[in-house]
Amino acid sequence: VELYQYFNDDKFPTADSYALWTTSYLRGEALRWVEPLLKDYFLHENTCGSMATTQSMFRDWKGFRKEIRRMFGDIDKVKTAEDHLL
Repeated sequence: VELYQYFNDDKFPTADSYALWTTSYLRGEALRWVEPLLKDYFLHENTCGSMATTQSMFRDWKGFRKEIRRMFGDIDKVKTAEDHLL
């Protein structure tokens, strides 16, 4: 997903658009988890939602990654550790 964004940055004009686009690829438990957050976001789009989790998740990509990891864990702990070293 991040590689796609890198080469298609012009398709994501706002900070929240990349996170919103990424949610379209969620399935199963992740989709069920994000659906209420999407509803909150679209009901309060001007503030990126009314709930703290919604605001964190859709304010920018870093927040999206943080909330996904908080809920489902880090699927690439080695890369995360390497990122912290840089």
